[in-house]
Amino acid sequence: MEPEIAVQWASLLAVCEGLIAFDAVLCRQHNNVLAHPEVGHVSTRSAETIYDARPALATISLSGCQKCGSSPEGPACPGKSPEFQLPLLAPPHIHSSSVKAAQRLGTNGLPHPQFIARCRQCLKDRWCERCNAWWCESCYTTPKRRVLSTSTLTATDKENVRESIKAGAEKHCYECGQQCRQCVQLTQRRCSTCREQYCGEHDSGCDATNCAWCATGGRRTAMLDY
Repeated sequence: MEPEIAVQWASLLAVCEGLIAFDAVLCRQHNNVLAHPEVGHVSTRSAETIYDARPALATISLSGCQKCGSSPEGPACPGKSPEFQLPLLAPPHIHSSSVKAAQRLGTNGLPHPQFIARCRQCLKDRWCERCNAWWCESCYTTPKRRVLSTSTLTATDKENVRESIKAGAEKHCYECGQQCRQCVQLTQRRCSTCREQYCGEHDSGCDATNCAWCATGGRRTAMLDY
C-alpha cells in the first residue's frame, strides 16, 4: 500500500472509530494515539527528533514482549476490549450479524489468545522480522550509536548493558530485514577472504566460508585486471 493511501485509510478508521467495524485496526502505541480524535497532522517535538503522530494501521501481529510478555497499551481481548480494538475475522459468520461474533476465534473452549498489533514505524529496531520476537518500550530503549565505557559502571549497570545488547533488532541484510541477535547469528557470516560480513541465505553464490564475490573469484579477477 502506498504511504499516502495508508495514511488516508488510517484516518478513515480513526474517524469511524466506534461506528463502523473494519478488518483492520489502528496502532495503539502511545505516539500514534496522540492523533486521536483529531485526525490532522500532529507532531511531537523533542530535543532530538520530530515524530509524526498521525494515525497508523497496525499491520504486524505480535505475541507478548520477549521480556514482560505483554505490551504497554495492553493486549486486546474479545468480550473485554472495545470493539474498535479488534478486527473482523474471515470467514464471516453465516448465522450471525453481530460484530462481536465476527471478532471471535473458534478456540474449542480454550481462553482467547491475546491480540497485540503494531505499525512498522513504532517497531523500528525492536522487532525481528525472522522470528517475530519483539521488545516493548517499557522493557527496551533503543540505544544510541556510541561506545560505552564499562570501567566506571557498577555490576548492576554492566548486567543491564549485557541484557540490552541481547534485546532489540538490527538490519544487516535488506532481504532479511530487522533481525534479533539470535537470528543474526544464524544468517550472517564473516568471509574468510575479505573479512566482510555477508548473508548466508541471500548472498547468491556464496558458500559456507566466503561471500559470493570471493567464492566466485570476482575479487581476484578484479585485482588482476587492475
